[in-house]
This record gives sequence, structure tokens and C-alpha cells, in this order.
Amino acid sequence: MKTLVCKSRDARKHVVRIKNGIVIYPADTIYGIGAYIYNANSNKRIFEIKKRDTSQPLIVLCDIDFVIANAYIDKTARKLLELGATVILKNKSIMPFYVSKNGKTAYRLAKDDYMSRILKKIPLTSTSVNVSTKPPLNSIKEIIKHYLGFVDVIISGKTNNIASTIVDFENKTILREGYNAEIIKSFLGVS
Repeated sequence: MKTLVCKSRDARKHVVRIKNGIVIYPADTIYGIGAYIYNANSNKRIFEIKKRDTSQPLIVLCDIDFVIANAYIDKTARKLLELGATVILKNKSIMPFYVSKNGKTAYRLAKDDYMSRILKKIPLTSTSVNVSTKPPLNSIKEIIKHYLGFVDVIISGKTNNIASTIVDFENKTILREGYNAEIIKSFLGVS
């Protein structure tokens, strides 16, 4: 497989290739690997590449309109998303099994302008770039070294080098502390 490598500012030119394959991209927090949410074959390959158990659903990286259309969301949940949290919400519609568990999906918004433009057209699944149980790769040189020929597109860009904070919205609990954790905890009133 030939892998296209591009900068985030040029990625929009390759939306069709991204939609039809697997992409590694800067997800603001760390690099993510994903595929168009409704491309079942590409998402199946992600589980194989990562050696990840299919009972662990992927996150959905998308724009706010996609969240509003597919999940029950209020002002508090929206603020958490705007703070950079990954928020687990109840779904209004049936979502693919690889992003849903017990009728809930983890959603996150992209902050990067270039990725945001892509996500308006094609919401992506998202998980860290690594083999499950191994530390995430966040160096573009290491990612290219390990994934060239295994994915369709690699997008280089800036990240914060820390995974997102994951919030179970129904229980108002933090499942994983990461990016912006202190601000998110303060907003939720938890310590």
C-alpha cells in the first residue's frame, strides 16, 4: 500500500483518500489513527493494526453539528467538548458498533482549523497511534517509520503531546485525566 504523507494544511486536498482508507492525523492532543466513521472495512483494519479488542469502542472526532445530530447534548456537555474533553454521551441514533457501547459514544471536537474543515465533511474514528497496551507514538518521524505502507494517509501537524481527558457525562466522572484536566475538573466541580 502506498501511503500519502502531507501537512495538515494540505490534507483537505485528500478528503476522498481519507474517506476511503485509514488516516493518522494530529488530533490536537496526540496523534490519532482513524477512518471515516461509516467505513466499516477501514475501521476493522484499525482494530487489526492496533491489536485492539473490538469490545473497546473508538472515539468519534467530529464537529459540533455531528454531535448534536447523533447524541443527547446539553450546555454542560457542549462546554466540556469545547474545553477539549472526550465526552461519553447517550446516542439519539444507532451508531456503528465500533464506536458505541451500551448506547453511548465518546465524542471529541478538533481544535485545529485544518482538521476541523475535514471533520465537517467526514467525521473520523479516533484512537491513539500505537499497538494496544504500548505507549502512544507522538513523533511524526516514528509514526512514518512504523506505519508507512500500513495506512493510506499520514498528516503531520502540531499536537499537545498529552491524551484527552475522558468524561462519562451521565455520571459526571472523569475516566482518564489528560489534556486540560484541571480546568475540566474545576468546571465539573470534582477533585
